[in-house]
Amino acid sequence: MRVFLVGSPRSGTTLFQTWLMSTGRVTSFSETHFFARLQTIGPRWKRVAYALRAYRFLDKWRQTQGVERRPRLFFGVDGAAREFVACLDSKALAEGKPIWLEKTPRHLNYVALIARTTPGARFIFVRREPLGTIRSMRNARARWSKIQGNEDLLAISRWFADRATIELEAARRDGLVVDYEDLIENPKEMAERVGAFLGVEPVLFQPLDQLQAHAEQIVKPHEVWKANNLAAQPNLIREDDAVLRADLERIRVSLDSAFAPLRKTD
Repeated sequence: MRVFLVGSPRSGTTLFQTWLMSTGRVTSFSETHFFARLQTIGPRWKRVAYALRAYRFLDKWRQTQGVERRPRLFFGVDGAAREFVACLDSKALAEGKPIWLEKTPRHLNYVALIARTTPGARFIFVRREPLGTIRSMRNARARWSKIQGNEDLLAISRWFADRATIELEAARRDGLVVDYEDLIENPKEMAERVGAFLGVEPVLFQPLDQLQAHAEQIVKPHEVWKANNLAAQPNLIREDDAVLRADLERIRVSLDSAFAPLRKTD
């Protein structure tokens, strides 16, 4: 089974990934950002150049993963996807795992491309309540992003955009939508839901406090912002978040007003 785990940054995707690996039936790895490396529009020379760059990445990546199959040279998106999937299939087969899981949050914006080029692709969409996501994004952004500006507004805008994309793509792809809060508060119920989606027995999921060994396989040394990703993060609203809450509400009202005409029915 080919599974893609997507969602907003800082929404709990790493926690879900390690938890799924704990079943022993899922192989996974560090974020690849593979589909984001491709160019789907623009002049042909540029698309080919991006494809060749993606090929070099894939060939190097499969060596670090112990995949013997060397990808065939490709010059376009379809060929790139075919070889990427073939490498992941080979990895899962060599490890005797029936499921491979690719987790790159930003692939949320490439779901349509992935669905078109990856036969049998299934999607798990991770959500988290806004203040928890935005606060975590705000605290980590200085370490992983070069974007400058109002950190809170950037994080809020990202959360709204990602949430809208999740709702849209989950309905289109018959994907599974999971909430970070439900995993933390009701792991047994979540195991039943996810297990039914993947065909995995719920009893195989390990407790959340026993996932460190799996995390070491997927978190790269330089990803220091993921140091506490396996710890349950409280979603408490502190007094110093008054400005953040005001910005969040202002954007929510603006979006409601903008989409109000679309909700009207004859």
